[in-house]
Amino acid sequence: MTDRIRTPVVHIPLAQLCLCIDCEACFQIGPERCPACTSRSWVLAARRTSELLARLAGGNHADAG
Repeated sequence: MTDRIRTPVVHIPLAQLCLCIDCEACFQIGPERCPACTSRSWVLAARRTSELLARLAGGNHADAG
């Protein structure tokens, strides 16, 4: 049997999840800068997800021909 290193699972509620525009890292709301690249360019993932779901529900997505 091989020993496996288990990566801890982190649960972050969608309402607290940020997405860095520059490096695409995800992190919890709190820091003013992205912890991965120190960029200040990030958005709330919930807002982007809500906008995408609204477009898909309205039939305004790219796959609609």
